[in-house]
Amino acid sequence: MEHQLQTKLRFLLEKNSLSVAEAERQAGLKTSAIRNILNGQSRNPSAQTLQKLSHVLDCSIYDLLDNIGEEKPVPHQVSCDLEIENFDLLAQSVNIICKMANDLGKTTSINNFFYLAEQIYKYSISSDSKTIDRNFAKWIINEKLS
Repeated sequence: MEHQLQTKLRFLLEKNSLSVAEAERQAGLKTSAIRNILNGQSRNPSAQTLQKLSHVLDCSIYDLLDNIGEEKPVPHQVSCDLEIENFDLLAQSVNIICKMANDLGKTTSINNFFYLAEQIYKYSISSDSKTIDRNFAKWIINEKLS
């Protein structure tokens, strides 16, 4: 069974269009550091390795480790000052969360719901798309609702 860190790392490498070798080079890591994590040989990378990875993958260490080893997810802070540029894109974000939650038979807090909507919207708007990125939406919804 694949560890959550491995799954997140694979997704973030793909999202950032980075090969394992390129990410290791940019992060200044040994050539086997990321491979060892992905292959399950390194299940507890050092804080320094995680910091370097988060910098290259444009995320926080918390994003890499979020929910790993926890039974209850930590509440997320929703950005109240987010400027909505595309209401249709926001509506698509909300709709896919509702549909997937219903399909999965899951419930969530209002805070987590708005967090998901915000993340899907921000990710989609950053790629100048007129539609949401369904792969990203499915990934983050599965991560936060499971």
